[in-house]
Amino acid sequence: MKEIWMYLLPSGFIASLLTWLVNRRRERLKDIREEHSVYRELYEDLKVLIKKQSVEHGELRRKIFRLERAFEEVNRCIYRNRCPLRNKLPFNETDGMEGTLPPNGADRTRGDPPA
Repeated sequence: MKEIWMYLLPSGFIASLLTWLVNRRRERLKDIREEHSVYRELYEDLKVLIKKQSVEHGELRRKIFRLERAFEEVNRCIYRNRCPLRNKLPFNETDGMEGTLPPNGADRTRGDPPA
């Protein structure tokens, strides 16, 4: 055994073994840091994308709300049966009428005109 040690010590085998072990650990940590930095960049990109999409979603919700209010106003109008926009409303297959408008003369919100 003493002969093996006498052979290994002067040749620098133990020093090179320790250097290899330290460098292996350092490389492993470097790879882990790089992997985490990639995940961090992906996370930041997703965070920006989600914020952008949430703003767009809010804008779409506001536009839909404004359209719903406009349709309600159209339904309350006394001139809705003669409205030029009536033809542009989507067709409702359940009652055969366009949009949500009732048939002529039905469900007047302001009452019948005086006779």
